[in-house]
Amino acid sequence: MTQSEAEHIKNEIEKLNKIYFPMTLHFDMYRNPKEDHDDNWFVTIIYHVVPEEWMTFTSLGFNYSVVLDKLSGWQFALEAVKAHQDEHGNLNLAQ
Repeated sequence: MTQSEAEHIKNEIEKLNKIYFPMTLHFDMYRNPKEDHDDNWFVTIIYHVVPEEWMTFTSLGFNYSVVLDKLSGWQFALEAVKAHQDEHGNLNLAQ
């Protein structure tokens, strides 16, 4: 993916984080220094279920379309969790 595509994904994540706060996605983007072309960016997105545990949303995502599709699906999951929390309070995850 290009740098502008990676930055577009970052902007989308920032929008989701504002809508679904306190649930947040954490985002990093990197450029592969071994390849000298614009299409060598990748992203990593994680979600902290609880402070001690996290789930990888996408790791080393090079494909812009695939990452956007996952992000769209993840938005539905965040919406469902938010609706549950509004009705029943915070989720209690069994250990």
